[in-house]
Amino acid sequence: MENEELIDLINELIALPKENEWVEFKKGTATTNEKLGQYISALSNSACIENKPFGYLLFGIENDTHRVVGTSFKFKNAKEGNEELELWIRRMLSPSIRFEHFVCQYDSTSRVELFRIPTAKAEPTNFKNIPYIRINTSLTDLRKYPDLIRTIYNSEIDWSAQIIEKASMADLSSLAIATAKDKFKEKNVDKDWYNQIDDWDDATFLDKAKITVNGKITNTAIIFPSRRCYGQSKYD
Repeated sequence: MENEELIDLINELIALPKENEWVEFKKGTATTNEKLGQYISALSNSACIENKPFGYLLFGIENDTHRVVGTSFKFKNAKEGNEELELWIRRMLSPSIRFEHFVCQYDSTSRVELFRIPTAKAEPTNFKNIPYIRINTSLTDLRKYPDLIRTIYNSEIDWSAQIIEKASMADLSSLAIATAKDKFKEKNVDKDWYNQIDDWDDATFLDKAKITVNGKITNTAIIFPSRRCYGQSKYD
């Protein structure tokens, strides 16, 4: 992610009413290597429970005020014994998850380190073979909550098919839809209904391609550039 994108993401997260199960703010370097691994496990599992694609851990944000104060923490330089901290944490996580680490220069004096942590899928994310969870804003052992463990094991759903409630057809670029239709035709050239594809209107095509469900935009549409990307107004 580019620095401006990170700033936008940080602004979105600090605008939340308060820290929650899937977002953790840390001022300075107020954690240990062990706790960092536990937080990554907990935020992954909590994101699943809260039906979020990611959990977030930010260093350089005041917990109570959400004020950006910056941090001296440098994850890439940190060690666990003689091992790089990042490699050690990734090795201790099971199943393996592709968490991302970003450094953002938020302003001229404040540097923020941000972790974007994928949601657990179909099984809890463990650190050192222990699954963690955040209850409200407290870090604890997930094994104390068998009902939440069951929720995670039953969570293997198609995230791409989930509805984006605030999105509409007007947010999709006509050029992107046309390109998608061409690709769709290439993949379905052997289908009996191939010759009908050009006669479908956009709404029919998007439903057939499972980009929408009954006309409602799904997460699959995130791959589409918006009208704005093509210099188009959403009202064109």
